[in-house]
Formats: sequence, C-alpha cells, structure tokens
Amino acid sequence: MQASFASAGEAPVVARRSVAELLQAACLAHAGRVAIEQGSKQHTFAQLQQQANALCAELERTTPVAGVVAVVGHRSADAVAAAWAVWMAGCTLMLVDDALPAERQALMTTLQPPAAVIHCQQPGQVSVRAAAACEGDWLRTTAGGPPQADRAYIAFTSGSTGKPKAILGCHAGLAHFLQWQRDEFGIGSGDRFAHLTNLSFDVWFRDAFTPLISGATLCVPPALQMGAAEMVAWLHQQAITALHAVPSIANHWMNFGGPMTPGAQLRLAFFAGEPLEGVLVRRWHQAFPNCQVVNLYGPTETTLAKFYKRVPAQASDGVQAVGQGLPGANAYILDEQLALCEDGVQGEICIETRHRSHGYLDGQQIGPTFVEWAPPGRAPDWIYRTGDIGLRNPQGEIEILGRKDDQVKINGVRIELLEIKSVIASWPGVRDVFVCTVPQSHGSIIVAVVEGPSMIARELADMLRRRLPAVMVPSRILVESALPRLPNGKTDRAACRILAAREPTSTNQAAEAEPSGLTDQLAAIWRSLLSLDHIDPTDKFFELGGNSMTIVELHARIEKRFQVRFPLVRLFEHASLSDQVCLLAQLLGMPEGASQAASASDDNRSRLRARAIAARQRAPGRAMAPYSLLNPD
Repeated sequence: MQASFASAGEAPVVARRSVAELLQAACLAHAGRVAIEQGSKQHTFAQLQQQANALCAELERTTPVAGVVAVVGHRSADAVAAAWAVWMAGCTLMLVDDALPAERQALMTTLQPPAAVIHCQQPGQVSVRAAAACEGDWLRTTAGGPPQADRAYIAFTSGSTGKPKAILGCHAGLAHFLQWQRDEFGIGSGDRFAHLTNLSFDVWFRDAFTPLISGATLCVPPALQMGAAEMVAWLHQQAITALHAVPSIANHWMNFGGPMTPGAQLRLAFFAGEPLEGVLVRRWHQAFPNCQVVNLYGPTETTLAKFYKRVPAQASDGVQAVGQGLPGANAYILDEQLALCEDGVQGEICIETRHRSHGYLDGQQIGPTFVEWAPPGRAPDWIYRTGDIGLRNPQGEIEILGRKDDQVKINGVRIELLEIKSVIASWPGVRDVFVCTVPQSHGSIIVAVVEGPSMIARELADMLRRRLPAVMVPSRILVESALPRLPNGKTDRAACRILAAREPTSTNQAAEAEPSGLTDQLAAIWRSLLSLDHIDPTDKFFELGGNSMTIVELHARIEKRFQVRFPLVRLFEHASLSDQVCLLAQLLGMPEGASQAASASDDNRSRLRARAIAARQRAPGRAMAPYSLLNPD
C-alpha cells in the first residue's frame, strides 16, 4: 500500500477545481439541457446558474464578510442553487432540513451560528437575510488550521456528549469524490438521477452534485414522503437510471412495493450508510435486472465514501464486503494497541486519506478527527478510527463485522445511543435508562428501557419527538420499576437487551369497545405493517414497533385506501389507533361520533368526501385550519 501523504503534519490537499467550478463548467457545456426536474417544472443548466448568480450577489450584499451560511429547506432546485451560491460567495455551507424538529434546528444553528440564512421552503420564493454579526475570521484553530478558501461545509452527526457533532468538510475532498464517482461509473448527460437524500446529511452532496457536474438530470420526487409502491412506480415512470439509497430503505421498497415489473432503465444503484446484505442484492436484481449494485463505505469525517465494491448480481448471503479504497485512501485493521492485524484477523477499521475533513467544530475552535499513527516501516501519518470492527479477506477487500461501541445506524443515519440516553435521562422522574437496537423484519429499531414511574412513557415519547429527529426517537419505550443490576451495581446490559427484545403485548383497556368500519380497516393496515395479530384502539404505532420508515408507508396506505390527502405530521400527532380513526373521520367529513358506526364501503367514502367538499364550498370565507384536508378534489 502506498502512503497517502508525506508527513504527519501535512494538511489535506487543495482541490484543483472546486465543486462550484465543476458546476460552472457543466453549465457551460450543457446550458440548454435539463439540470433539475421537479414534477412538471424543469430547470436548465443555464437557468440554474442564473439563479445561483443572483443568490450569490444578494448574499454578498447581505453578508460582506465570508462566514457560515445556513440553507434551510428541503430537496429542491432552489436548495441546489442556494448551496452553489454560498460557495460562489466564498462562504461555508450549512444545510438545515426544515423537516427536523424546531429544537434540533435551533441546536444546529446555536452550535455554529450562521452569518446569514437562505430560506428555500417555498418553491420560487428564496430569501436571504443576515443572521449574525460576522467580523474577521470566524474560526480560530489550535494548530495551523484550514484556510477560509477550503472550508466547504459543516455537517452534523450525533455526539457522545449528548449534542450533535459539527464536522468541517473541505472543498478538496468533496470535489475529489464527485469527480471520481463520475469518471469511475461513466456518469453523463444521458443519466437521470433520483434525488432522494434530505438536507442536513453530508451524503446530500453526492446525491445532488455528482449528477449535475456530469451533465445528468437530477429528478426530484413529487412528494417528500412516498410509500414504497409509489416510489417504485415513480422510478419506472421517470426512467431513472441511477440513485443513491440506504439498504434498509431499499429493502422496504422490495417488501412493500407490490408486484414488481422488472425495470430496464436503472443501471446504477449506490448503497451506503449501513451493511448491505446479499439477499437484498439478489432481490434488487430481480426488480432491476440491468442494474449494477455498488457498495460504498466511509464516515463523514473522511469525506463521503472512501471504499467501494461492485457487487455481483448473485451475491452470497451475509454482509457484503466494501471492497477497495478510492485513490488516495487506505484502510488498516488494527488491534487495541494499534498494532497491524494480519489478514483474516478482526480489528478496528482505520482509514488513512488525503481527502479528509478538517475536524470537529466547537464554537470558534476546531478539534482533530484523525490521530497520528506510524505504519510499519514508514513515517507517522494520520488515521481515522472508525469504531467499526472488520477484517481484510483473502481477496484483499475490507469486510465489516459490526460496531465497536454503541454507535449504530438506523435507516442510514448514524446515531450514537448515548445521545438518546442522555436526553431521556434528563427528563424528570427518570432514574436510569438503557438504550439499544432490536432487529425486526423491516430493519432494526431503537428501544429504551426506563427505570421510573409507570405512566412516564407517554411524556417521554412526546418530549423525544419534539427534541430529536424522527429516526432517533425510540420505537418502544419500556418502563420498569428497576433496571436489572449486576452484583457490582452496574446495569446488567444483557438482561436489559432481553427486556428490549421482548415482543410487545397489546393492551386490553379498550377491548370491550365496539369496533367500527374505519377502525377495522385501519387496524388491518397496522397489523400488516407491524406483523401483529391483534391491535387495540388504545395501542400506539411507535410503541408496537413502528418507526420513521413504516409510518411513511402507513401514511401512503391510508391516503390510497381512503382517498384523502393530509400531511404526514398528523400521524405523529395522532399516535394511537383510536386517535387516527378520529382524524380519518374528520378528514372524511363525518359528524362527531359517527366514526364508531361508519361504513367503510367505497360508496360511503365517496358520499362523505362529497359532503365535506360541499361544506367547504358553502363557507368560502372560512379560514382553513392548519393541516386540513389538502386537494380534496
């Protein structure tokens, strides 16, 4: 293996061409071609550049000193143009997904206050405003540190202190990966990429910009949340040729996408974020026989992915290897003393790369993400300790076997369970808490076992949904009078895991309630998604094993079955089966109390919808309540 760089003190390399320059070159070469397609709206490369130029000029007028600029919004052409404009203005980009809880958004912008904010929530209504005074160099470093010109973006991940970590990424590493991916897989103007990654994650950069610097078209789905069947149908209808996805989400599509018609157009599927199982690869190839599956691996600290493998269609069972390193990246398998392990021997995966991030941000200070290490027979270099346990197989490929600590990935999002534990432990009445993951048929879920009063579960669930992203909220909260203990007084982790894995039991508090037509149908959808035989009206979706992915499927099925449209957030607000029945009755325009005896036939639903529409037409001046029925026609 060759050295990635010459000396321990050497900084990451400087990019020959930044992403902003690569985008500009693509716009010149493909000016009249469609860059971004969002529903019926198309944006050419020339139009994308015009919008970015205008936003850049406004940003320079509003924020004369280069600093951090937050782009708040969701997947859209506006967000892409805004991100490009930030770099054109010489500023550092911070992406903030507007779907995150308000407290989480506030925490991100508090950890690293932006000098300006670009709001992209409404299509075509982008605004730029100054947010904080910005004088001089916004970042003080302890040892040399990165120049302003190479401070590309700030990405957030969970932290062991109970706060998310802010990582400062570099232009060089980002541009290096995007160009490598384009060239390695022959991505060009004939490709149509699905844009599926939300803001606030560093993988958004490859999801959005690998296609655009290649002259390909970035295709944005018509809705932020789509059920599996709708997503698979959309991939076919839009003739998508390439996409990035998390394995658990792809597995969800295979499980709930309905009868699959093999799609001929899809040629590239890049999987990353969690272990890729061979059975998923084989099912994927049945659905998309012409598709090359690529397994990517690399943490945020090393800049996007640093290892890849083209996985054969007939993949063997088990977790697939992550293959070989990108140019300029090496992996070492080290034991607890940081000694090099022989091939086939398990150890911690440590990555050496020239294209690493600059470090962890803490206010105006920056801390290192890499540690110094001396490879055999070489001068000291810098490596990143991933915390992943793996080995090098006889083919020289890296295989991942698990996590060294309690850091896990759910739906592709890296989560440190200690952060969830610290948030729960801070709630009044909680005496102790244990948090772990439990495997389910639809992917792993987070379970919290809490020592505290028996009625605290509801309070905790409501609090966690306010303070944490949905993917981090435990699917189950089990309350015990006391956690199991070892003789030395420490928590018995093995016993707690057994408690967490225990199958949920339905409550019988409302067993005597007479089921209604709506209740029967909604309960049937719950049973199908959660693989349960019985649901009681008082049962709550997340307490029975639901998670942020299955609730999206629940939302899609309700909309399709009952022919209604409403925001997904309503299901988070109405967590129990009985609450959702009442919500559904309101959406269908049923009189108060009528849901207990409503017929669920198609004719009756049509009559109820017509009644609701007529009622709104009779009162045109009445203000629509928040989250009211959308597009009833």
